[in-house]
Amino acid sequence: MKSILSLIVCAISVYTFAQDVEFKASNFKDNKEAFQTALAAFEKGNEYWELGNAQVFLVKSPKLHYWKALEQYNKAYKFNPKSAELNFKMGVCYAHSSYKEKCIPYIYEAQKLNPLCNPFMNYYLRYASHQWKI
Repeated sequence: MKSILSLIVCAISVYTFAQDVEFKASNFKDNKEAFQTALAAFEKGNEYWELGNAQVFLVKSPKLHYWKALEQYNKAYKFNPKSAELNFKMGVCYAHSSYKEKCIPYIYEAQKLNPLCNPFMNYYLRYASHQWKI
C-alpha cells in the first residue's frame, strides 16, 4: 500500500514539474523571433533583479531596480506566462514594491509550476500568504 501511495505522489510531482515552461529555444521552436525578443527582455530583467536583490540583502532599498526588472519581465510574461522562474521573480519584485498584494498570484503560480524553482520559495510563499487579507 505504501509503495502505491509513493508511486502516486511521484506521478503527481512529475506532472506538476512538467507544467513549467523554461525560457529555452527548444521549448519555442515554432516562434523563434518572438522567443528571442522575450528572452532578451527576460535576461535584461534578470540584470535589474540581481541589482535589486543585492540592495535587499544589504538591507537597503532596491530603489527602481525591481521596477525596471518588472518592465522587462512583463514583456517576457506576455510570451511565456508558464515559467516558474519568471513568475517567482515577478512576485519578488512586487513583494518589494508599494503594491505588495500583487505578489500573491505570481508567487503561488510559481509554486504550482515548480516548487523548487528558487531556494527562497517558502519564504515568499509565507510572505504572500501574509499579504492576503482574510
